[in-house]
Amino acid sequence: MGLRGFFGGHTPPGGFDSVDVAVCTIEKANSIVNRLLEQQKLSSVGLVVVDEVHLISDPARGYILELLLTKIRFVGERLADETRIQIVAMSATLPNMGLLVDWLGAEQFRTDFRPIELREMVKMGNCIFDREKKLLRKLELGEFGEVGRDQDQVAQLCLETILEGCSVIVFCPSKDWCEKLALHLAEFIYKALKVEGELGEKMRLQMDPGKMEQALARLKNCPVGLDPVLGKTARYGCVYHHAGLTADERDIIESCFREGTLRVIVATSTLSSGVNLPARRVIIRTPMFGGAPMNALTYRQMIGRAGRKGRDVLGESILMCDGQNARAGWELVRAELKPIASCLDGDGHVSTSNNFQLLFWSQLF
Repeated sequence: MGLRGFFGGHTPPGGFDSVDVAVCTIEKANSIVNRLLEQQKLSSVGLVVVDEVHLISDPARGYILELLLTKIRFVGERLADETRIQIVAMSATLPNMGLLVDWLGAEQFRTDFRPIELREMVKMGNCIFDREKKLLRKLELGEFGEVGRDQDQVAQLCLETILEGCSVIVFCPSKDWCEKLALHLAEFIYKALKVEGELGEKMRLQMDPGKMEQALARLKNCPVGLDPVLGKTARYGCVYHHAGLTADERDIIESCFREGTLRVIVATSTLSSGVNLPARRVIIRTPMFGGAPMNALTYRQMIGRAGRKGRDVLGESILMCDGQNARAGWELVRAELKPIASCLDGDGHVSTSNNFQLLFWSQLF
């Protein structure tokens, strides 16, 4: 069976006709469907699986997914039963599933089962609370005082998890913040590895220098060379992950994190969906993204990364707040997911340039 990925500017040799299973971005899938429609070959597709189908209401990309499914449904209804295209749509954050079920003419399967317990927490100052504002513990400097001053204690929260033999994902609002925090955390890991006494011994047991050097060597061999920030952080098991990475860098980072060589990833929200990269602890650096409170969907996607089936007994999420954004943080934790809605509802969600694309695609019908 031939399985290949279709994304960005990457198309495997032989194109779609050469594979049995195509794993695509929304944009690539839409392009493939358009071409198959032009060639009257859409009946060659038997199954379309849409993960993260709640993205259909995303202001930037949702209209593409909606058009994609509309075209498949439109043509599929006109095919004979034996060649009809089956659609399987999946989401962990879909509050009004019935709307999508009716639109797709689908059967509904719902489960609330989560294989790993999720412990959702909020950090205010040096205090950790549960989502009901019950104080769980106060962060004490303790042995971490030997490493240095960590004003926001994010490094301490990461080191705690590493010492338990687990991994951490830290979400930040911007690419620049990701890179700066990765450097900060790598410095603390370096210092913890050098500390004499019990803390240093435990850290050295957890971190394998040989494997981290191998990860660094793989990054050096990327066509673009070694990124300066990754060159300073990867050797200490800490990296950043955002849209500025090349496909090669991203593949190396994700595979090394899954195998436990890299223990800390500092990422933008793009890592919260579409990438199967769970960690024991997820830290959200602030409830404010892009100068405004994060939306509930993004938050749920982020905390959904916490807990690795088969490796962790529980997952932990920690939303970091301060006096200025405390209210936004508590509202976020308790917020209900907004129902999904069409991006093509005529309320101005689609830009002028995208309207031209809609007009062009409409000619396919």
